[in-house]
Amino acid sequence: MQWSFFLNSRAFVHFSWEHAAPLLVIALITWLVILYARKKDRKTQDTVGLIMALIPCVFVLLRMGITAYEGSFTIQKELPLHLCRICALMAPWVMFKRHRYWLGVFYFWILVGTMNANITPDLQHGFPHYDYIIFFTIHGFLNALPFYAIFVYGLRIRWKDIVNTFWITNAYMLITLVVNYFLGSNYFYTMEKPKVASFLDYMGPWPYYILVGEVIIMIFFLLFYLPFYLTRKSRPKGSEWAQSVSDVYPS
Repeated sequence: MQWSFFLNSRAFVHFSWEHAAPLLVIALITWLVILYARKKDRKTQDTVGLIMALIPCVFVLLRMGITAYEGSFTIQKELPLHLCRICALMAPWVMFKRHRYWLGVFYFWILVGTMNANITPDLQHGFPHYDYIIFFTIHGFLNALPFYAIFVYGLRIRWKDIVNTFWITNAYMLITLVVNYFLGSNYFYTMEKPKVASFLDYMGPWPYYILVGEVIIMIFFLLFYLPFYLTRKSRPKGSEWAQSVSDVYPS
């Protein structure tokens, strides 16, 4: 197959079949993988979790290699400093080690941040352009990881995870502000909004959308924490649930 096949310049159409199809396919794969892994021993579960995490990680590196090969790589756009790419690079270690602290942070980073990226992709090119394939592979399989951790590892989210995620997100935002200032980049979208339509469009101009975003992010954190809070409240103290793997992971 010729390389030009992956340079198709047809514009990506939001909320079309090419938007929904990869997400549905990856959701089906995730469901089947979880059903398989739940029946296996811990070593197999860790191996499968590692494989699932390696997929977005490899595709982040693949994107860097492709853009370098075709001459479009720039430090302003292609360094792995967007939050989703950071998650993708860290994911193999976090999933294989079942690292409790970072699994809690990933739960919110991925379900609040990466899910938003899947709903409003920052994409210019449609299928079969490599940018399209890489984008949905990274973001789609990242979304699979929290569900794998919950239904296979037994992860249960706690209030402390919200606190950890809030502070580390703000610390990372400050880092990207400094990096963006010196590089003239826009990692983490702290300097301007994405070129495509997104939820940031409803949050006012820069820098106000960052402040508004802080409030909205906390609301989403609370919403995604709510199922675990309600479940915890409905179970008696000392029950088997209290001994879930999430409470015995090393931090």
